[in-house]
Amino acid sequence: MALLRVSDGRVFTAIEDINAIVKPMEIGRFPFDDALRARVDALPQPLSPENAKLIVGSLDSSVRERLDSEGYVSWRVGNVLSKGEEGFAFHQHFEGGETGGGQKSPEQIKDYLTPHHVLVNDIHFVFTGAIIKGVQLENGLQAVCYVEAGEWIRLGPTILNWPIFPSGKAITGLSFFDQKAGPDQTWKMDLHPEVKVDPTMLF
Repeated sequence: MALLRVSDGRVFTAIEDINAIVKPMEIGRFPFDDALRARVDALPQPLSPENAKLIVGSLDSSVRERLDSEGYVSWRVGNVLSKGEEGFAFHQHFEGGETGGGQKSPEQIKDYLTPHHVLVNDIHFVFTGAIIKGVQLENGLQAVCYVEAGEWIRLGPTILNWPIFPSGKAITGLSFFDQKAGPDQTWKMDLHPEVKVDPTMLF
């Protein structure tokens, strides 16, 4: 179930209420029945390239058609695995067949946790675990949005955000982008270290 916490103390659970507050960020649900959930939950983590393709192929055809019509041109399957005191391990499978993985460097983590814009339109479908994003709202407030398996979150280059990684169950997300990635399989980021995140918006 999606959840939004706002820095003024309000909490929302209805998708339409959440979207009214976080726009132009947006969340929603996608077809994800119990059989598919059980099948995905049973996959070994981190995902193999073959199982990453299974994730991609499981996305409903009507959703893929809508993404195509909206100009999304590339995809990535990402895993984030909790490693306890060692932090988190990151594994990715790309449309062209490339696979990347391993621990991010401290500098990469620092940049990613800094409030930032990613200069691409992107949408993320959650298959296991949860994607959690802190977001700067237009009225000066901040919020944290939690989306779980069977839900999606749409970001974009105007949305100032920061990630929060949950411990325990691995995160598996299928992401689509309206640009091809650069040679290093990343997109440009615009960092804003001057934006101070409310401590309650970091969990």
